[in-house]
Amino acid sequence: MQVPKEIVLSAARVPAFALAEISFLISLPSADTTVSQTAAQGLRLIAHAERQPSAPLRPNINDEELSKRNPIYEQLGDPNVTIIGSLIQLIVGD
Repeated sequence: MQVPKEIVLSAARVPAFALAEISFLISLPSADTTVSQTAAQGLRLIAHAERQPSAPLRPNINDEELSKRNPIYEQLGDPNVTIIGSLIQLIVGD
């Protein structure tokens, strides 16, 4: 089934990256290490995708906020670091 173009281009529609980011942030403090690690990697991928030249602009986030947020997502999703759910809870805040 193909989604009508009017829905895809609607300004009232929440961007997919924003929905994914929210769900990853909610999953970060999980007690399951695998869930926390997957969420952190997803945030890292979002940061990478938003830096691509053809990436859509996020009108609700300015460049200053992106410059603060993206390095944190990079560190959280670093594949060389193992994330523990309770540690993420301290970093993100509860």
